[in-house]
Amino acid sequence: TLTGQSHSNLQGLLVHVVRTMWVWRMLSQHSELPSTPPYTVDAFPSLEKLEIAWVDEDRLLRSYVESLDDETLGETVLVRDWQGNISPMVRWQMLVHLLMHNMQHRTEASAILTGFGHSPGDLDFIFFL
Repeated sequence: TLTGQSHSNLQGLLVHVVRTMWVWRMLSQHSELPSTPPYTVDAFPSLEKLEIAWVDEDRLLRSYVESLDDETLGETVLVRDWQGNISPMVRWQMLVHLLMHNMQHRTEASAILTGFGHSPGDLDFIFFL
C-alpha cells in the first residue's frame, strides 16, 4: 500500500533503515562495501525476520561505536561506494549522518503507523533515555 512516505510502505521503509545502518557501519569500519547488500525487501517476508536482522545490526553497530575513541572518530576515511567512487569523509560525521537519517525515517514510520491507528507513542530521545 502506498503511504505517501518514502519507500512505498512500512516494510520497505524499515528494510531501508536496517540496510542503511549496515551501509554506514561498513563504510565507517572498512571504507568500502561488499558487492551486494545483505538486506532487500524480499529477504524479509515477515516482521519477525526483519526484527532479527535489525537487532543483530543494531548490536554490531553499537559494538563498533563503543570501540571508537576520539582520535578514531576524527579520522578521515576514504570511502569507496558501489560505483567505485572514492570520497573522503570524517568518521564522526558519517555516524551523525546515520543517526539523522534514522531519525527522519523513524518519524515516517511513526506517521504510517499512526495513520493506520497504531501510534507508537512517544518517540522523543529523552523518553528513550
